[in-house]
Amino acid sequence: MTELPLLDTLHSTPARHYLSDRPIPEEILWALLDAAIRGPSAKNSQNWGWVVVTDRSVKAAVAQLYLEEFEKAHPPGAGADSAPDGMSPATFRGGRHLAEHCTKHRS
Repeated sequence: MTELPLLDTLHSTPARHYLSDRPIPEEILWALLDAAIRGPSAKNSQNWGWVVVTDRSVKAAVAQLYLEEFEKAHPPGAGADSAPDGMSPATFRGGRHLAEHCTKHRS
C-alpha cells in the first residue's frame, strides 16, 4: 500500500454526503466530537458548538426543512449554475444530494 502524507490526504478527500439509516454508536459520536475540538478555530477562540440529534422525529423535521429551503434557493431541475457565487459545482451537487436523500432516511 502506498503511503499518503496526512496533509495530502486531507486536501484530496472530498466531503461525502451519503447517508445511512443505521445509528452511529454513542462512543463513536463522542470520539468524533473529541477529535473535532482539537481542530483549529479562528484566532484560537475555540468557540465550538454542536447539536447531536438522535431522535428520528427531530431528524425527520430537520430533513424536511432542509429540503424545502434548498428547493426554494435552487428549484428542482436547476443546475450548479444556479448556485451562489463561490459555491463550486461539487459543493452544489453535494447539497442537492443531501436535500434529496436526507428525507428518505428519516423514518
